[in-house]
Amino acid sequence: MNENICKQMLINISRIKSSCKIYLTKSDKNKAFVKHLQNQGWEVEELGLQTKEVFLKKGETFELRMNSYAKCTWKSSNPSVAAVNYYGKITAKNKGTTVITATLYGKEYKCKVTVK
Repeated sequence: MNENICKQMLINISRIKSSCKIYLTKSDKNKAFVKHLQNQGWEVEELGLQTKEVFLKKGETFELRMNSYAKCTWKSSNPSVAAVNYYGKITAKNKGTTVITATLYGKEYKCKVTVK
């Protein structure tokens, strides 16, 4: 990560209450930045889905969430098996498997859904 960008991020972060949790995408480039934040007492967590696999029966629903409050887009690889709405709510439609993809900050996070 560019040193100037790191400095600007630290300036912006210092304006936030220290009780906040910081979510970052996984990247080897930001390891030094993460270590610096942790040394300053910040809680740092990698962005991700709450689960990577879900099992549902036809007609059941499940609210899939990111581990942060950031807004992402949702997509099902096979909506005839399980559809996902704007908020990440999965609805099981037919037997089979599909992959639900959440896209956030240009990164994709996947969850396998099996409908029995």
